[in-house]
Amino acid sequence: MFRKSDWIVYAIVAVIAIALLLGVFVGRDNDRPLTGIRISVDGKMISEYDFAAGRMRIEAGCESQLSQSDSGVWTIYPDPDDASAYNVLRIDAQARCARVEQANCSIGADCVSMAAIRKAGQMIVCVPHALVIEGIGDGVEPPTSG
Repeated sequence: MFRKSDWIVYAIVAVIAIALLLGVFVGRDNDRPLTGIRISVDGKMISEYDFAAGRMRIEAGCESQLSQSDSGVWTIYPDPDDASAYNVLRIDAQARCARVEQANCSIGADCVSMAAIRKAGQMIVCVPHALVIEGIGDGVEPPTSG
């Protein structure tokens, strides 16, 4: 049989669980407009695309890691010393979205099958190439760890 102290413990656990769920689902703002795309390799930002300016800003020393083939199509070389490793990123300035079209990272190439970035805070991650492509917007800070 349940004692009064059991019910109190169950009530406290339930309140904590509800508070956590509300914090996760209600506290998230998934409708922030996309203002740009940030590209990072191995935790280091190598470039940012700004939709308002319509151009890619490449960090100094990272020029060899990006090349543009067509309008809006960028090839990312995660290892500047190895041009055989690549991801092809298409940035659609009109639709304000970005997606990986092609990659040679693994047999599955999971980054290619990930959904396009359409809102701030969304990401495409290529683990074998240590590549993170994230949507940035006003008031959206990149996630941190540690």
